[in-house]
Amino acid sequence: MYSFDLIPRNFWWLNTNKLSNDYFVASKTGITPSAGPCLATHFKFGPYESYGVLINTKTNEIRWREMATILIWQLDKFMRKNTLGGYNFQAVNEFRKRRLI
Repeated sequence: MYSFDLIPRNFWWLNTNKLSNDYFVASKTGITPSAGPCLATHFKFGPYESYGVLINTKTNEIRWREMATILIWQLDKFMRKNTLGGYNFQAVNEFRKRRLI
């Protein structure tokens, strides 16, 4: 990568997003005095897409588990109702195991 003065440099950063993988496509965190710890996330699994927003979670760390639990619950409900592809029990269980971050 090049810097502003066009000199090649190596950059690195620490990603604290605990939901960063192929399925949790995008996440944005924030903390404000009035809203507390917040998290907005976009989840995608095949044709299924879902968005979630958490406001005023009890701690900074618990928001990751809460969001994963909510979005995986939504995926589970969607797959149970989806008659075209059938219910993929193995995929839902994979996500349930991963939510314990």
